[in-house]
Amino acid sequence: MSVIAAGASGRLLGLADKLRPRLPVESLLPLVPADLGGEVWRLDYGQGDDIVVLKVNRELPDFDQTVRADPAFRGLVMPQVLRSVLERALLVDREDPSDPEGRWSSWFDLARSILPDRDPPSISFDAQDDQIAQADGWIEEVVAAFSADKVKALDGYREAWSAK
Repeated sequence: MSVIAAGASGRLLGLADKLRPRLPVESLLPLVPADLGGEVWRLDYGQGDDIVVLKVNRELPDFDQTVRADPAFRGLVMPQVLRSVLERALLVDREDPSDPEGRWSSWFDLARSILPDRDPPSISFDAQDDQIAQADGWIEEVVAAFSADKVKALDGYREAWSAK
């Protein structure tokens, strides 16, 4: 890529030969500014096959940057987001985690990448308490691994707290 000065001079301002284009990646959790009153964030599950949306209070300064980069916000919010979505998928909607076309399949794929040695359990609508407890335990294991390995929740929160 080369950068040429505007106008008639045609002066070469910069040159880079090892750049690669980055294709936009569709987010598993789009961010949407919203009027949430005193709440900082809220999940919107939509209807039917809608994707889950993370609504963030529009009063929060630089909400997009805060969600993506603030270690305290990420450490406190993102594990709960994952927990809430997996609870909705398994315990409320009772979706079959092996269905590649299901509404929650991308979230189950994420969970499998976080906890590759444990498949998500299938929960029937007439599930017994032990099945529900097993699903809840699996969710907690996924969230614990996500918090420790992906968002490094405790480290990020400590870092943010010590910076104050």
